[in-house]
Amino acid sequence: MRIIRRSVLGLLVLPALALAACSSTIDQNQVQDKLKKDKTAPKPITSASCPSGVTAKKGADYVCTVTFNDGTTAKVTLHQKDDSGSLSYSNSDFQIAGAAASGASTGASTGASTGGASTTP
Repeated sequence: MRIIRRSVLGLLVLPALALAACSSTIDQNQVQDKLKKDKTAPKPITSASCPSGVTAKKGADYVCTVTFNDGTTAKVTLHQKDDSGSLSYSNSDFQIAGAAASGASTGASTGASTGGASTTP
């Protein structure tokens, strides 16, 4: 699965992460790791928790919970772009506990392919 982070200033392609071969489920650990490394999230993310065993299905949503470095939490809704596990999200998909949506226009997407995983810092 790969994560692509879009911002107002342009498109930043983050390293590719692949789903396990022959798998039709989203790799929760890889999504959690990418969320924690996301430098354009509303705040720095210290932990992420995503559900396991979720089938990759175009049009479905995948909701994770993140904790920011200041201790606040948020739900982030990732949108499944295809049946391979490609996901997208933007800052407006973060629902921060106790805060109104900021309406930020940055975004991200994740893509998946079958085969081995590939990550680069």
